[in-house]
Amino acid sequence: MKYGVIDIGSNTTKAFVYDSEDNYRVTDSLHRPTKLINYISGGIMNEDGINAAIKDIGELKEFLIGEKCDEIFSYATSATRDCINCGEIIEKINTSCGLSVDVLSGKAEALCDAKGATLLGMKDFLCIDLGGGSAQVCEYRGGELLTALSWPIGALRTKKVLGGTDFPDEELEMKTVALIKGYIGDVRASEDDLPAIIMGGASQSCKKIMGHLGVLMNQTNKEIFYFIYKRLQAKSSEDRMNLLRTYVPLRAEILGYALLILHTIMDQLKVGKVIFTEKGSREGYLLYKLEDTDFSEIV
Repeated sequence: MKYGVIDIGSNTTKAFVYDSEDNYRVTDSLHRPTKLINYISGGIMNEDGINAAIKDIGELKEFLIGEKCDEIFSYATSATRDCINCGEIIEKINTSCGLSVDVLSGKAEALCDAKGATLLGMKDFLCIDLGGGSAQVCEYRGGELLTALSWPIGALRTKKVLGGTDFPDEELEMKTVALIKGYIGDVRASEDDLPAIIMGGASQSCKKIMGHLGVLMNQTNKEIFYFIYKRLQAKSSEDRMNLLRTYVPLRAEILGYALLILHTIMDQLKVGKVIFTEKGSREGYLLYKLEDTDFSEIV
């Protein structure tokens, strides 16, 4: 069967087509740079933001219908769930777009990450997912989930909180690291050098620009993200933004923050090998939906 999933994120809104007969392989996708978190002030998403979401989600649903998906599911994450008017937002989206959107709690999002990561067949690993509004960390040992954590430290949110420029200077770098450390506190993995499965839009953007920075895919230890960050930092502002806007336009203005956040988390957890994957919360969400999971009960 073909399933469609709409992911209403903090930075981008995305639609994916999955083939359940091929280990839930993505057969097509479409993205929209909605940047919902930029429409939020004082914990409230304004009407322009809600209308932007409705427009983009409506277009993505039509795309999935055109792909002849047997069922279409949709979920919202950090930017939406953290709003005081979350109920109003979801009601307007559902009414306008003919959907039944699940609002994932931080815990539910982390659980979806973990379930998506199990499709890789590993038994012992950390799973790190960084989006625009939040970051999730999970740990699996012996095929069993030990921990599932979520923090409001996504790349777009962090940039907004700090009032940052499009790429952090040295002062913003220190502020970013301090902010992230303040949220993750003394969290540790059960042991050092566990492999880390890295998922989410920021990690995929890293993969896209590594070759253009002279970074090889086999350079995948925990220093990889800071190494990429320093390579970008060494470029002139113009050259750096030209590169990012050419190859990762949806995250050109926030990738520097994403790199620092990923590096800070991995340094704290003392991870070993880094494994990039395109699997993630969407796949986990879909698997849970096919099990008739009620996400409203996961808080």
